[in-house]
Order: sequence, then C-alpha cells, then structure tokens
Amino acid sequence: MRVALFLSALAATSLVAQLSQAEPEWNVAAQTSLCALGHDGAIWKRTVFCGALHGDLLFGRERNADFAIGPYLSLASAKFEDARLGAGVSVLIPTLEGDFPIVLSLGSASRNGSDARLASQAFFGLRSHNFHGSYAMASGVVLGGDVALGSGHADTLYAGIQVDGLWLALPFILGYEWLRPTPDPGD
Repeated sequence: MRVALFLSALAATSLVAQLSQAEPEWNVAAQTSLCALGHDGAIWKRTVFCGALHGDLLFGRERNADFAIGPYLSLASAKFEDARLGAGVSVLIPTLEGDFPIVLSLGSASRNGSDARLASQAFFGLRSHNFHGSYAMASGVVLGGDVALGSGHADTLYAGIQVDGLWLALPFILGYEWLRPTPDPGD
C-alpha cells in the first residue's frame, strides 16, 4: 500500500507543470512602409509614405519555441501629415524556425485624436529570445492597417520593413563612448 501511494505521489509530482519564471521581454523598433490610403469606402485612392515607432512588452517566453502575449504601443504618421497613436495586445507565435516568429497585434488607434480606429499588424522576421537580458531585438517585414470606425475618414493599409531601435541608436552610443574621456587607470 505504501509503495503504491509513493509511486502515485511521485507520478503526480512529475506530471505537475512548474510555474513559469519567464522574464518579460521588450522591444522598440522603427517601421517604414508604403501605405494605401482609402476614403469613403474606397480601399486604395493613393499611395504615400508611412512611418511608425512600435514598442511591445511580451510575457511568458523562456525560449524561442514559446508563445508570448503582452501590450504594445505605436506612434505613426502617414506622409508626416498626421499623428496616429495606437495601443493593444500582441501575440508572438513561434514558427518551425524559432528565431523567426510571427507577431500578431490587434488594438485601437486614433488619428490626431479625432477619430477611433481598429488597428492590426502582422510581423515576420528575426526575433530570438534573449537569454541574458530583457531586450529582444526584432527586424523584419510588417503588414497591417487600420479602419476608421466612423465615416468620412481615411482607412490605411501598409506593407514595409521594421528595423530594431538598437540599430538606429548604435551610432550615437558608439559616438558617445568614443568622445567620452577615459578615466586615468592611476586614479
């Protein structure tokens, strides 16, 4: 009887999943894309440049094969004529090659604070899990859009590239380190 109780306790203990101790990982990136602007029911009336800063904070990822979920924020503009602030939730879906996941984002946005929009985006590219820190570099391609919930506003579809913010900041960091005086080792 004791052996059976011991074996069942051992089996139950080995089958219970341990709590995840995953640290959140974050990312900030710049996006540049071509936008198709529509108006009054037309999906594509003209093509313009669009740019955005996009950041997210994902929870639950301990390795490249893990799913993750978390909030995102974005600040975008279509041909530098407006400001589009957006927020929502992002879900990271690992692919067969764990370093190249798909990140799907869904949320709300507003153009110049004057309307309400439903926004979505798909990212595919390099975003491997950082085992030594909380910042995860991400560069790849993006496809997305937003739909105005009211009438008379332009809807947007875009396709472009995302470049990790660290690549953009690196020349300034290196310049600062190069210009900074080095301390005297004798001090």
